Amino acid sequence: MTSRLLPAFLFAAATTSAVLLACSSKDESTFTPTPPDASPEAIAPLLPDAGGSEGGEGGSGVCVADVPANFQSDFVPPKQNKGACQTADIEGYWTNCLANIREADHDAVCDAWVMANATCAGCIAPQDRSGAVLWLSYGGPKFYQINSGGCLAIVLADSSPQGCGALTHDASQCTWEACGKCQNPTDGTCRAEARAQGICSSKNNVRSSVCGTSDASRAECVFGDLKSAYDGTAAIFCGPP
Repeated sequence: MTSRLLPAFLFAAATTSAVLLACSSKDESTFTPTPPDASPEAIAPLLPDAGGSEGGEGGSGVCVADVPANFQSDFVPPKQNKGACQTADIEGYWTNCLANIREADHDAVCDAWVMANATCAGCIAPQDRSGAVLWLSYGGPKFYQINSGGCLAIVLADSSPQGCGALTHDASQCTWEACGKCQNPTDGTCRAEARAQGICSSKNNVRSSVCGTSDASRAECVFGDLKSAYDGTAAIFCGPP
């Protein structure tokens, strides 16, 4: 398997749209900004979203949050490899492996790019999920996110489980798990419901308390839209020194 973790996993058959916590038709394929993840600071992970409230396990037409009873963090300390990619390479991964996810020839195009740019691709999206782009699944369709938790861990020089980066990842992971079996695991309504319940609420509160608002270096991982988040995070992980 190549280091891009096969974007074909993204919502099997690649028939759903890719937007960020915003409703749209399943036939659309657009990217829009995501709001902060239960926090006044825009540090939430940015996710492709299938748009609209679709049936979860019961197919009721509404995706109901199933907050995990036993939460276990899957945060992986980030691996920074400055110089693994030039700016043009970072753009190349976006063009060949992310922006084109609904194209019929996506897999072949991305595979070819990854093979020709193995060092850069291995930094951006390694299989151990320590890079700038994460490919994820929690019992349902697979999707990708920009690794904002890892970005924070790098800029704050703290990859510990108690650090802002890991806690940012955990707060979002909890909502992904809660909605993971839905047809659209990044449904904004489901994730908002999850954030208000049980362990997910606790994770968000702890994240907010630890991360705070005063550390200026956090701004390095704050972006207004998906493309900017990808460009900035990939540059921090893998870009020129």
